[in-house]
Amino acid sequence: MTTYMITGKNNSKSWEGRIYNPRPGRGELLEKVWKTFNAKVVADYFTSGGTDFLIIVEVDNKIDGHALAHCMMASGMLSEDPIITELLTLDEYSKMLKRASEVKYPAPWAK
Repeated sequence: MTTYMITGKNNSKSWEGRIYNPRPGRGELLEKVWKTFNAKVVADYFTSGGTDFLIIVEVDNKIDGHALAHCMMASGMLSEDPIITELLTLDEYSKMLKRASEVKYPAPWAK
């Protein structure tokens, strides 16, 4: 499984719907969407600050992770493209550092 953090900003139409015409059963509707991508939602938060929501989701592959985030954009609910960040466990991070240590990448200014 690949784990992603998806963050984004709702647009004014999305906020208008949430505030003045909240949809009952929204959670069940979203569960159907997650299921379509074989996704498991680990965490789902509304946030304050630079973004309006943060979702941590596990999916089978990178294509589904990115497709899920872009479906959100295509729905018209977001003011800009979602930010999709692949997350690494501590074990994966440790393996990545070990692999990176095997190569000395030359800086552009190096001779």
